[in-house]
Amino acid sequence: MAYCIDQMHKAQTEIFELLKNEAFVQWVQAPTEESAHYWVKWIANHPERRKDVEAARRLIQSSRLSRQVDISDEAYGRILENIVSYSLHRKTNSVGFVARIWRPLAMAATISLVLLASLYALWDQPELSGTDSSVVTWIEKEAPVGGRITTKLPDGTTVVLNAGSRISFPQQFIENTRNVILTGEAFFKVQRDEEHPFIIRTSGVDVRVLGTSFNVRSFPEDPNINVAVMEGKVAVSSQETHERVVLVEDEMATYSGADGKLIKESISDQLSVFGWKEGNLVFKDDELQKIAKSLTRWYGVEFEIDLPDHQSKLITATFRNASLREVMESLSHTYHFNYQINGKTVTIN
Repeated sequence: MAYCIDQMHKAQTEIFELLKNEAFVQWVQAPTEESAHYWVKWIANHPERRKDVEAARRLIQSSRLSRQVDISDEAYGRILENIVSYSLHRKTNSVGFVARIWRPLAMAATISLVLLASLYALWDQPELSGTDSSVVTWIEKEAPVGGRITTKLPDGTTVVLNAGSRISFPQQFIENTRNVILTGEAFFKVQRDEEHPFIIRTSGVDVRVLGTSFNVRSFPEDPNINVAVMEGKVAVSSQETHERVVLVEDEMATYSGADGKLIKESISDQLSVFGWKEGNLVFKDDELQKIAKSLTRWYGVEFEIDLPDHQSKLITATFRNASLREVMESLSHTYHFNYQINGKTVTIN
């Protein structure tokens, strides 16, 4: 009995510490490239904490952990700790502990009642023989700079990752939605499942679908995020403003990182949007600096540019399965600049 109490106390403490960890909460609520990479790696390096992480994650996702009246951080922390403690003790010692927790909870219009309900649901589930549905192993796939990869998700969805892109997803989809985290660019062919919507989280928007083919481009260094639909229907929502647009075939949404706006438009050139997965490099009225970023990911090289007069010149070109030298030869002749390739460095002057 003493061992069980010690184990519950240890679990209470570790879950509570995660709930108090601002970086952890931000990762769950609004993951970024850096936070997703850090926490996926952290979980992989601390497999004994997966149950605690998943418990804390589910609590955060099922509530806003919000305060409804103005109290101190210390008081808020005590109430949150009491709720966690109560949920862990509820199975084995409900009577005495209930009397002690209701007084602080009476003060607690401070914490969303949804949080308490989610704790009941989480910790009052029957135990599964030989498995634990709350333990989720996350997998990360990354397309190296200079290469592209195709991967299958647990539900049969096909994902083509562009160079320098990364996707994180659970080993099994065990909840009502199929959630993945994307950094970079990917083309998705989602396996249709109307009861389990497919949701992609990027650094600025969420993309929700049932079954369709579409492209998401969300590189950290790019100011905008683009979502383009080849077939089917998707909903794109801004994480900041909650603005939402619905896209159908041959429509695209652009999210501006500068002002948080979502703009919907028709796709005028499919090749420029979807062509990359067949080895096409398409530039349409792009500045040289932007082209250099694409070539850096595509060929795994770095650029040194000393052409102040060319920075604002707009370049339009299409290449299919071309080598770096072929691309540079064509661009240099058309747009009148010199270049040198030295190993992994390309100099333009």
